[in-house]
Amino acid sequence: VVDEPFSPFAETIRSLQIAAELAELGGRKKILGVTSARPREGKSLVASNLSGMLAISGSKVLLIDCQPRNPELTQQLTPKAKAGLMRAMANPDAVDELIWRDESTNLDFLPMDAPTSVGRPIGVVSASMMQGILTVVQDRYDYIVVDLPALTPVADVKAVSNLIDH
Repeated sequence: VVDEPFSPFAETIRSLQIAAELAELGGRKKILGVTSARPREGKSLVASNLSGMLAISGSKVLLIDCQPRNPELTQQLTPKAKAGLMRAMANPDAVDELIWRDESTNLDFLPMDAPTSVGRPIGVVSASMMQGILTVVQDRYDYIVVDLPALTPVADVKAVSNLIDH
């Protein structure tokens, strides 16, 4: 959407942007979760492009890589990141130190940790710990887009679904 803003793909993402903006008119509807039924269906592509479009349109956006088993967005956007979401779950007040900013779009990004950066098994997403992070950052952003794993192989989406507005 950034490189080819008039492409058919960008128009599809623009439709999602409009849906998100219209949903927000009804109240607190700003935490968007992106998932799919199975892995490798393009959810990370949609999450990153939706986040980018919202950001270049003037909204303050945080994109969170919430895929501990396959952190594609982290590998693409911040391959040098050593710490991220899992560390922030352990200490939500440190989340600001872990957020990366894309200066070309003004998109903020919270990467996923490298597997060795935390003392518990990577891949365990806790609802209460995720809620702590969202509580810390929620008022700073117009939208928080959470790139979630697929629904069928893991329980992570179920663990945080009550925290997602749409």
